[in-house]
Amino acid sequence: DTSGKDLTLTGDGSATSVIDGAGACDNAVIIEDGETVAISGFTIQNTGYRAVYIEDSAVTMSDVIVTGSGNASDNGGGVYVDAGSLSATASEFSSNTADYGGNLFLTDGASLSLDTSAVTDGTATYGAGIFADHEAAAAATTVTTTSSEITANTATYYGAGIYLGESAALVSEDTSWSNNIGTYTHGT
Repeated sequence: DTSGKDLTLTGDGSATSVIDGAGACDNAVIIEDGETVAISGFTIQNTGYRAVYIEDSAVTMSDVIVTGSGNASDNGGGVYVDAGSLSATASEFSSNTADYGGNLFLTDGASLSLDTSAVTDGTATYGAGIFADHEAAAAATTVTTTSSEITANTATYYGAGIYLGESAALVSEDTSWSNNIGTYTHGT
């Protein structure tokens, strides 16, 4: 928990520095009090529970891998963003599991920006790669992807690559959307 502090967290690289909740906590990283936090050079994981929870805060990630987290009962196995923002560059969100939003879950006016990043191998009932919903917030939930890959995500129902709820918006440029499979219905 960043406890209301603006922070810069710098590891030695995602291949060597690991933040691991080891399934002993609900969220390996919590950023929820309006903070501005920059994270670089880490792998973040939390087997059986969520890796990162963001609420009303602005987070940037560079050279971050969020992997192997979540469960089939909760939302946002990799990252859950509620009315905050996440901007990721040269990062990867992979092999995370949830009911809604296997790799990434966005709600209540949250925004996601992906640049040269990958969202892969997520599993969920809805939105295995990315789940973006707009609830009661004044601003729409938005997703922007640039030079990224959204691939090999599997949803039981809608939106294997991405699920966009009512009033959620997507802008995608030079991004590969491939091999996303919806078991009972649409892929991407």
